[in-house]
Amino acid sequence: MALSDYKMTATGGLRAPRRAKRMILDDLKKAAKSPQEMGLSKSEREQITDEAKVAATQQAKTASEDLAQAGLAGGGFTGYKAEGARQAQKSSAGAAAAASAGAQQLSKQLAKQKYDQTRARLEAQQERSRQNAQFWSQQGVNLASGVAGAADLLKNL
Repeated sequence: MALSDYKMTATGGLRAPRRAKRMILDDLKKAAKSPQEMGLSKSEREQITDEAKVAATQQAKTASEDLAQAGLAGGGFTGYKAEGARQAQKSSAGAAAAASAGAQQLSKQLAKQKYDQTRARLEAQQERSRQNAQFWSQQGVNLASGVAGAADLLKNL
């Protein structure tokens, strides 16, 4: 959630700051319990890996077709062509593994970013609470001094 989700609105009532703090604390508890939940879901990581596999396989297929076409046109060196096809298949498997590792790293980065944002929201909420408490205590001091001033006026009458 964004910071604006936690601001008190005209219809927020008196409990809005408490509700906002509870929401932030719930997010922090979720992050502490299972940091992976804040990152990419398993299906999103698998989708990234699958897309990389498809792209790498397509690239290997294209390379194999190019080698086959070159073999038809030029004749010999079939061992080199077979080795080229094997290398293309190896690179597709390597690309899938790299994509899987990249998806894991991206998930961890997103989880850390969301956790940092949640911590920032909590700190902002705490600062607002501190300012509110300071404001209302100052109002109390002002009221007390006003009452004392009024009492002095009445006493002098």
